Amino acid sequence: MANGAGPSPRAELEILTPSFDAPEPERADLEQTAARSYELLDAVAAALRSQIAMEQAGREEHEEMVRASKARETQLKRTLATIETRANAEEKREQRGRGSGERKGARRVEWTPSPGKLAEMWEVVLAYGREHARFTQTQLADSTPGLSPEALRKGLVVFREHELVRVAGKVRGGGNAWALMPEAEERGAGLWHAST
Repeated sequence: MANGAGPSPRAELEILTPSFDAPEPERADLEQTAARSYELLDAVAAALRSQIAMEQAGREEHEEMVRASKARETQLKRTLATIETRANAEEKREQRGRGSGERKGARRVEWTPSPGKLAEMWEVVLAYGREHARFTQTQLADSTPGLSPEALRKGLVVFREHELVRVAGKVRGGGNAWALMPEAEERGAGLWHAST
């Protein structure tokens, strides 16, 4: 090219093209930054998991306390209902007792046969017991028209208390079968005659 001519096309291109000579970050620096970011995220995730676990545990504990409270309430209500039921039943019994009057109460008074009547019944029991290993109150009443079944029942209770007779079993339809005790005749001799 002659003197005085302009720059060559290549030189002109180099002049117009900007220079990108700025330093690029090294790969190791990028990896280190990324590793720190992942560690930070892992720490945040672990903290969140811990917080979630604490919330769940707190809720479960609260729910357990609520269940225990409900169970105690139910038990207290049952106890109260039992007490109130018994108190009401007792009050009703007292009201029936007051309403029944003293005449009904007088009919419930227990009585004991007189010594003379006991002596008479003992002779019947002794005679019947000599012939029969077991006997009933009905059999005794049938064999002695003058003695009522109720008097015989009470007499047998007295004789049992004195160990003169014993219960020897049950009979059909309810009631006891009776038998003389060993040496009952000797122990019962004159026991009630002396009181008449």
